Amino acid sequence: MPQIDAVHQLHHEVKQTIRLAGQLWKILSLGRKYKTDAVLACRSYKPSDSMPTRRAVEALLKSA
Repeated sequence: MPQIDAVHQLHHEVKQTIRLAGQLWKILSLGRKYKTDAVLACRSYKPSDSMPTRRAVEALLKSA
């Protein structure tokens, strides 16, 4: 029954593709969140800060 095997294979590949798409969506969503945090940290940077890079990194770590 090669047709049934082909259908099973296709079904497996579709399920795997949906699972991978879900994982990719999670990664992109996280990336968007961290990008937003980084932009906000850069906007809140003021030249008068004594250690701006460290403060920006700490802010990102706290929000994660």
